[in-house]
Amino acid sequence: MPAFARGSKGDCELRRAFTTDGWFWVLISLGNAKIEGETAHPMIIETRAVEPFFKNGFVVGCEDTREGIVIDPGDEVDLLLEAVRRHDLTIRYILLTHAHLDHVTGVAAAKRALKVPVGLHSADNFLYDAVVQQGMMFGLRVEPQPAVDFFYDTSTGSGQAAIRFGQLGASALHTPGHCPGGVCLAVGRLDDTGRTLFVGDTLFAGSIGRTDLPGGDMDTLMRSIRGVLFGFPDDTVVYPGHGEPTVLKKEKDEFAAFSSRPHSQDLHGDVLWLKA
Repeated sequence: MPAFARGSKGDCELRRAFTTDGWFWVLISLGNAKIEGETAHPMIIETRAVEPFFKNGFVVGCEDTREGIVIDPGDEVDLLLEAVRRHDLTIRYILLTHAHLDHVTGVAAAKRALKVPVGLHSADNFLYDAVVQQGMMFGLRVEPQPAVDFFYDTSTGSGQAAIRFGQLGASALHTPGHCPGGVCLAVGRLDDTGRTLFVGDTLFAGSIGRTDLPGGDMDTLMRSIRGVLFGFPDDTVVYPGHGEPTVLKKEKDEFAAFSSRPHSQDLHGDVLWLKA
């Protein structure tokens, strides 16, 4: 296992982690994810992350009906299933933001336990089918994952009609660039326009996912961020695939500072807005 440093900050742990996006510091939530400025759209949100990738997996649930979804189950899948049991949730779907191995290694275990359909964007199915080979690239033994049950329909450009669970819905918005089939899952109450975003590795707090893996492209990623994510209100809460949650206004402001400066044409991923 790779080495990492650990510190503490309240109910979180600060760790230097090796992920598919390189070495960087991540703030890992040990329970319900809460951040300042969170908008009032009550839902259960549990975040879990474990070594070696410290990738965030999520349980999202409707407080009224106790129905829920699991997002991106990876090596932390047992902790996600524990959160499902603790909240007494009935999970309706397993939804994937993309198919890099750290986001899918727990799909088989989750599906065995929950017996629910798995959703993915079709453009990432080639990565999903090659998860064993992805593991070999990192010297890891990864089991084959079950076939995807349905592909998101994002052909309208406005995202798939809400995938419903209780009084909540999740809409898949195509945000390619980190990989061809990356999506943002916009989650909120069916009777409210406010949404919380689960963005995979498209956007991090102060940064973005790398674009030098198969199917990645920096220009495409920039268009996804500007054209899709930044169309949401400033107070929208964002849960990335690695690291701590953030608020969209902060990312818009830092992106504006980044965009105001010249950059190399071969810039790809691992970008910090305020330093690149």
